[in-house]
Amino acid sequence: MPEKEASLQKVTGEVEDLAVRVAELKTRFARQRASVKLRYYWELEYLRNRFGHFKHCVEALEEAGEDQVEDLEQATESAWRDVKHAADTLLAALPDARSERSGVPLRTNVV
Repeated sequence: MPEKEASLQKVTGEVEDLAVRVAELKTRFARQRASVKLRYYWELEYLRNRFGHFKHCVEALEEAGEDQVEDLEQATESAWRDVKHAADTLLAALPDARSERSGVPLRTNVV
């Protein structure tokens, strides 16, 4: 089952790649106001849904017999592309907390 082992090794790398994206998303969401978080609620929910599907595909690949590996590899790869695209789209849409901290003080109403 070297083909299955290679696929699972590739998936491990993909999960590590996703972990970096998720860490960045968590950082960005943590620094946002509630209104911004609500604005991106459905995009985040879509990402969660796609990750659930990816996880299901990986679990099926782990349990697969020789005759199922090729089909499940394709399903896992497709699910990975969906998760990656959803994470990248959300990262592109969310303001980067570092770019917001430009050193300009917040306006205050001084009377």
